[in-house]
Amino acid sequence: QLEGLGLPADRIARIDPPLDVSKLRAEVASPSAFREELGVPNDTCLFGIVARLQRHRRYEMLWDAIAALKARGHRFHVAVLGRGTYQQEVGKDPVRRLGLDDVVTFAGYRRESAYASAVAAFDAQIFLVPGSDPTCRALREGLALGAAGLTTRRGLLPSLVEDGQSGWLVDETQEAFTDAMARMAQDVEATRAMGAEASRL
Repeated sequence: QLEGLGLPADRIARIDPPLDVSKLRAEVASPSAFREELGVPNDTCLFGIVARLQRHRRYEMLWDAIAALKARGHRFHVAVLGRGTYQQEVGKDPVRRLGLDDVVTFAGYRRESAYASAVAAFDAQIFLVPGSDPTCRALREGLALGAAGLTTRRGLLPSLVEDGQSGWLVDETQEAFTDAMARMAQDVEATRAMGAEASRL
């Protein structure tokens, strides 16, 4: 992408943004307690998303993908960490309208150990599009804590998730997200293996 700006390859260097992985992992207390709070058994794929509930974040695409996934009969659950000015309009109202209250939990804003433990409980972390942080810190934290990534190809995202190894890179469509989530939900052990690979990268 930078080469398209007229810069020669030998003048381009990638510097990974800082992330204190050791500190983050030390804050994890009990991922199982978060699953128990949500009532999600260990054999069910727990997807998570960490993002403010804002209009530009493509949440409408996610809700449609979840509705299609539920219609296929898969066992799964989605936890939404975060809040936002439009959380009712963008999140809770459409989830209720689509009949997704049984598979989507709005877990609110969490800090420190409560946050790290929740993210460590995810089998996979959904990251729709980059927001105000171009370094995609939330996704990087999820990968470091062993959640397989499920994301699009925008911006920095393809350099964070190795497609088919530490997660999946998909087109920015409802159908693509539904198909990828179905693949992850029907083979939870394979999804967790991808998360373990993500934590090693």
